[in-house]
Amino acid sequence: MLTDIFVPLLTYADANTTGLIDAAIRFTEPFAASLEFCTFEVDIPVIAYSMGMEAINVSGLIADAEKLSHTTAKNLETHIRALDGTANVTMTSTRMEEAQIPYAATAMAQLRDLSVVQLVPNVIGQRRLAEALIFGSGRPVLVVPDVVDPARSSEHIAISWDGSQAATRAIHNAIDLLIRAKTVTLLTALDDKKVEDSVVLGLVSYLDRHGVKANHSDVHSSGIPIGKALQTSALDHGAGLLVMGAFGHSRIREFLLGGATRSVLDQPMLPVFLSH
Repeated sequence: MLTDIFVPLLTYADANTTGLIDAAIRFTEPFAASLEFCTFEVDIPVIAYSMGMEAINVSGLIADAEKLSHTTAKNLETHIRALDGTANVTMTSTRMEEAQIPYAATAMAQLRDLSVVQLVPNVIGQRRLAEALIFGSGRPVLVVPDVVDPARSSEHIAISWDGSQAATRAIHNAIDLLIRAKTVTLLTALDDKKVEDSVVLGLVSYLDRHGVKANHSDVHSSGIPIGKALQTSALDHGAGLLVMGAFGHSRIREFLLGGATRSVLDQPMLPVFLSH
C-alpha cells in the first residue's frame, strides 16, 4: 500500500519551490497516512584556490551560500506548517555536501512506499536526485513538473503498457491508485515496439479482476520523443497522472536511460508515477 510518503526538498542551488510541497500533499492526500518532508541543507567544503584569487573572499562566499540554503530550508518548513491535510505530516532536516544528497535521499526512500520529486527542465540538481531515487531506491517515484494543472485529477490515470518487466512493476506498485481511480486508460506506443493484442487484453483482464475498468488507446509518436507522445496522449484523454515503467541502469556513475524515460525526465508534462 502507498501510505508512507517521502518528499526530499533541495535548498541550494537548485532549490525546490513550494509548488512541490503543494503538489505532494494534493496528490497523496487521498491515500497517504504519513508524509515526511526532509530539507537537505548544503555543507560546502573549503576549496583550494590558485594564485591570483587572493582578492576573492572564498570563505565569505561559502558562508553566504550556506546561509541561503539554511534560509530556504526554514522558508519551506514554514510553508509546510501553514498547510492543512489529513495525513500525519512530519518535517526533518539534514546537512551535508551537495554531492552526497542523492545517496542520502535514496537510503531514506528505500524505507518508504513512495517518493515525490519535482523536475524543472535543465535543473541539474533535481535531475540527479530524481534519477538516484528512481534507479536506486527500489521504490516507485512520483515525478511532478514545475507547473501542475490544478484542474486535472488523479482520478483519471493513464498507463503506458508494453508488457515489459518495468511496466509490470509499475502496474503492481500503482494498483492502489488504479483501484481508486474513476477512469483508467491504457496507452500502447505502436511506434516504439510491437505490443500484441493478447498483452493488452491480459492487462485489461488483470485490472478487471481488481475491479478496474480500463479503456485502451494506441499512441503514434509521429517523430516526436516517445515519452512526450505518451504524455501528450495522456493529457488528450484527460488524465491527471501517467503510470509507466522506468528503463535505465547506471554505468560508471552515469545513467543510461531508455527513450521514453529520458524524454519524460527531460520534460515532464504531467505527474508521472515511475517504477524501475
